[in-house]
Amino acid sequence: LGVLLLAALLAIVIAVCLLIALAFRLAVLGGNDHMHGNDAATFPLIARAAQILGLYVIALCAINFVSAIVQCGLGECHTMGYALLPK
Repeated sequence: LGVLLLAALLAIVIAVCLLIALAFRLAVLGGNDHMHGNDAATFPLIARAAQILGLYVIALCAINFVSAIVQCGLGECHTMGYALLPK
């Protein structure tokens, strides 16, 4: 239980830090109005990184979905407990 609580708190801290960073960037640098005319192909490195990160997020969602299905198949739904974790 302690590890799960720590992981949840860490996720909350990371989310808050991301929101603060976004608010800071918006306050200091302003919006992205200067980027509307540019195409993603103008920045190939950023476009490639975004594509890789998008695939990473899709893979994480797929793994999460499969693990939830496996959990419920083992008789314990993912909202009730974790049969896949050692006790």
